[in-house]
Parts: sequence; C-alpha cells; structure tokens
Amino acid sequence: MKFLNKENGITKMYVQLKDISFLLHSNVKVPKSIYMAVLDDSVPVNEHKSTDFYTYTAEKDIEFLSGLDFIVDYKELRSLEPGELKMMMNDIDDEIRDNATAYDTLPADQKRDKSYYYRIEQLDYKRKSVKEIHDALVGKISLELPSVPDSDGFILDSDPVFLVAQGIDHDAILSYRKDGKEIEPEDQIPEALIQMGLSISIADQREDGLEIGAIETTKTLSKDGKYHITTYNVKKPQKEKKPVDNSLVAKLKKVLGI
Repeated sequence: MKFLNKENGITKMYVQLKDISFLLHSNVKVPKSIYMAVLDDSVPVNEHKSTDFYTYTAEKDIEFLSGLDFIVDYKELRSLEPGELKMMMNDIDDEIRDNATAYDTLPADQKRDKSYYYRIEQLDYKRKSVKEIHDALVGKISLELPSVPDSDGFILDSDPVFLVAQGIDHDAILSYRKDGKEIEPEDQIPEALIQMGLSISIADQREDGLEIGAIETTKTLSKDGKYHITTYNVKKPQKEKKPVDNSLVAKLKKVLGI
C-alpha cells in the first residue's frame, strides 16, 4: 500500500517494499529511480520486512506511483466501512472474471498476448491489499504504519516544547519535540495535550457513527526515539441481553406439547 504525506513542506510518497518487489516482477516499465531508492538505502534489503515503507520525494516518482491503481492508497481506504471494503473486493472479483472471460474468448493465435494475465495478477494483488485494510479495520490484524504525523490530520501546538498530532493510523496520537531531537527521559510529555488529541480523534469516530464503549490506551516510543506514541483501542459496548421470560417459555412449550 501507499500514501502521500507532507512533512516540513516536502511531499512524500510512502510505498511498501512488497509493492516495489511486485512492481519489479510485473510487466510494468519501472523507472530506474524507483528501485535505486531500495538499492541505495543504508539498510540492506534482506534486513527489511516486506511491510516496511520506502519514501519518494521526486515529482516524477510520485506521479508514477500515484498512477498505479493496483497499489492501493491507504489514506483513501482507511475511512471506509468494512462493508464498503467488501463491496470493493467484490467489484475487483468481477473485474478479474471479466478479464478471464475476455482472454478465453480470444482466437488461438492471439492467446500469446499476456496483457490479460498481467492485469488479472495486478487485480488479485490489489484485492489482497484491500482485504488487509479490511481485516485491520475489524481488528483481525494490525498494520505497521510509519510513525509520522498525518498532514491531513490535526496538530496541537500549545506546549512550549512538544507538538501533538494525529498519526497516519488515526488511532495513534504522536507527541514529538518541536526541535526534532530525540525524546529524553527527563522530558515532560504533554499528557493534557495528548488527552485533548484523544478526545478529538474519538469525537471524529462518533461523528462517523461508531458506537463508543471502553477505551484502552498503550504508550510506546518510536524506533528512532523521536515520537512518543499513544495508541487507543475503542471497544464497542456489549449489548445487554434481555432476561428470558420463563412464563412465556412455559406457555409456548404447553402450546407445542413439549
């Protein structure tokens, strides 16, 4: 998956390593700059996980990656309901079948054309990515997203040292120093601002129609030591079961001769 984000005035395209790997094994003509970003990285490829993200800032690279519809945009899909994502998967299934049917009806001398095969491969890859986001949304899996403030989210700046912002995962609130330095043990994390950020984020979910129940939070530090991350998990309230009216059950049994 991919997404665009603006940081310190620079537009960045984040793309997962597995997407770049898929590209290099597809029939798509890939600009040299796309795979050179992986080869030139200070961390060897074999030490990365397939879900790790690479960033691109060159306008031509961003334009190229934005045009690939089979690498899904996380930001475009994260606000959809599970049912909407399922409908999207169904639409992709239909498109796969249409391409398979079109290939089957080709005259024998044209079956060497692999364009249908490659398109089906792309659509299947896209479907898996949509399912991944769906499964994360319903709590089956968790996505490992970059620990960076979302340029499309909110930012709170009333603390003299720290900024508090919404993460790419909107269930994460990031606190980080205004000077960009690593967080030190003696730093005073702005808990009041974090609570305000949590309130804003949860209020957004209420506006989206989510029924709010218990809220659990966890706190971690990013790998680079620059972000204090507060992640929250909203649990839907359990609906109380109405007590069974034993007198009605008894009457029903009597009518049925049980």
